[in-house]
Amino acid sequence: KNPDNPKNALVSRLLRQEFIDPYKIPRDELEDFRRQYLFRYEYPEWEAGDNKSTADMDSEEYKQDAWERLRRKKGHIMERWKGLYALKAPRKIKSQSKENDAE
Repeated sequence: KNPDNPKNALVSRLLRQEFIDPYKIPRDELEDFRRQYLFRYEYPEWEAGDNKSTADMDSEEYKQDAWERLRRKKGHIMERWKGLYALKAPRKIKSQSKENDAE
């Protein structure tokens, strides 16, 4: 985790879950995407009659909800990034594959 800016680290982690390498994304595009996530995180879309509070902002459900709303709005950008900045699949270490063959 990034201790200086944990929400930026969260966005990078969520992008990796989507198989997008955040290090390959141009800085200006990534910063704009993070800003969009923070907007959805700080200003949730609640209905007028909801009695939700911001006390649970650190919950995983709250963070996931913000991510899903961003995904609905900016999904086309993420699809483009999946093609351009795909995260490489982790390679097997040779020693591990030899151990698996021995079993």
